Amino acid sequence: MATPQSLVLPEQPPRTARTLLLPYLRPLLIGVTAMVCFAIILLLFGKDPLRAYSDIFRQTLGSRYGWSEVLVKLIPLLLCALAVLLPARSLTTSPSAA
Repeated sequence: MATPQSLVLPEQPPRTARTLLLPYLRPLLIGVTAMVCFAIILLLFGKDPLRAYSDIFRQTLGSRYGWSEVLVKLIPLLLCALAVLLPARSLTTSPSAA
């Protein structure tokens, strides 16, 4: 059983601009790095990376069919993420934990 003393949270340091922006910059930097790596691979194969990216985004997000395909792929991934998130938030990751 937890005592009131064990529930006291430590004092957090003041939030600076760096600590406020870091959660948003990290995913952006990861995405840009992945796109640069893919562009290098495309260049090695003699293809134009800018044209490839414009074709990818135009075909995927430029039509209703593209959006529907994105949703068809996205929904199962979101449900799997939710199935992992909910037990992790309640600290019961084992299906047999009761």
